[in-house]
Amino acid sequence: MKVSVVIPTLNEGKSIGITIDQIPKDFANLEIVIVDGLSKDDTVEVARNKSARVVMETRKGYGRAYKSGFASARGDIIVTMDGDTTYPAEEIPALVKMLIDENLDFITCDRITKMEQGAMTATHKFGNWVLKVGTNMLFGMELKDSQSGMWVFRKSILDKVHPVSDGMPFSEELKIEAFKNKNLKCKEVSVPYRPRIGEVKLNTWGDGMKNLTFLMKKKTGKVEPTYKEEEKKGTADINSKGTEDKSGKGTADGREKGTADISRKGTEEKKEGTVKTEEKKDAPKIEETQKTEEKKPDASVQSTSHPSSKGPQETEKTKE
Repeated sequence: MKVSVVIPTLNEGKSIGITIDQIPKDFANLEIVIVDGLSKDDTVEVARNKSARVVMETRKGYGRAYKSGFASARGDIIVTMDGDTTYPAEEIPALVKMLIDENLDFITCDRITKMEQGAMTATHKFGNWVLKVGTNMLFGMELKDSQSGMWVFRKSILDKVHPVSDGMPFSEELKIEAFKNKNLKCKEVSVPYRPRIGEVKLNTWGDGMKNLTFLMKKKTGKVEPTYKEEEKKGTADINSKGTEDKSGKGTADGREKGTADISRKGTEEKKEGTVKTEEKKDAPKIEETQKTEEKKPDASVQSTSHPSSKGPQETEKTKE
């Protein structure tokens, strides 16, 4: 069994090393995947020095980072958490064991019940309560924490859930997709939640309104992703030595191959078009020759009259 711990980061240089150290390493075949949104501090360097695999994500968004992280994860089970020490990394082995022993598909962790003092402002608590109530009312759920960012699930469920959001609403949407799927066995488990290290990036009112608006759109089926999957991939893997991994090379090769294919195809189409045009231009001449040969008695008259009167008309049609 392989477990992938996926952590999105943006300027978490002060806390990412501590977060990685807190993750137990001996309970499974473990990999730690850091999805970095182009941090300006030493987040990537610190993570790399801790033997984490780094995925650089050029596109913005909390949900976009997780989508790229899930795609890059090599484990059978995926665990998510923030890189700011707020979530209890030491609980990961027990949560993975619960997922397996109880034959669960998806676990989401409730932060509210066991929250430590100072872990969340009163404003954030109120915003979480509003969003929890909205999620439960609109979708007939009974969650204690609809905004938690710590989940444990089997990677195989990604074929059965289809979250659209690329932003902060991704968290609530993933839970809705999982819990409302009758073929998935889901559970909410209470875990400790601690004060974070580093700057708070959440915009209480702005992100809160976006999440609430998203719930309304999700209910009416009017949600769309910010980034379409067919667009050029914006991620590249970096291994512990800081060099591009195979996935990065594959992206580059794909672009080069695509460009070459388009160029060759375009050239072939141009050549084909030239041949067809030349065939059309030659057609009137052949018809004129045949008509001239068919009318033997007045061959001399035909050769002087028809080319001047009918020939230019045939040429104009060809141009048209």
